[in-house]
Amino acid sequence: MGGDKVDYPDNVQTDTADIITSKLLLSSVVFTPRSRCCILDIKDFYLNNKLLRFEFMRMPISLFPAEIVQQYELQKIVSHYGFIQIEKGIYVLPHMGKIANIELETHLRPFGYHPCPRTPGLWRHKSRPISFALVVYDFAIKYVD
Repeated sequence: MGGDKVDYPDNVQTDTADIITSKLLLSSVVFTPRSRCCILDIKDFYLNNKLLRFEFMRMPISLFPAEIVQQYELQKIVSHYGFIQIEKGIYVLPHMGKIANIELETHLRPFGYHPCPRTPGLWRHKSRPISFALVVYDFAIKYVD
């Protein structure tokens, strides 16, 4: 399934940190006394979000190993013509980043985190010395003791 083949009617643009923002954040960790850095991968969060509308992919079930077909009961979701209904995120969907970003903001806002208004992909806490850069599904988190 090619992401360039998916016809998604809405804007899929997502603010993520560019290389300059990432380098500045990591440099600030090095040059700020008592700061720490942690890198997190949240791909499970990224991929577990439900799609706003189902997508379909055509793939012969014969390409899957028999034990995978049996374990995930793929016979139940494959149509007569070989189409599979996709209900959760997969990497190639152009709108996955947008959906994950909306969900992430929904989860983090109640805890005081917000995206910086003029620096895409950079988030800060409203009162604590915590900031992080988000690139697709990777965080670089800076914390100062």
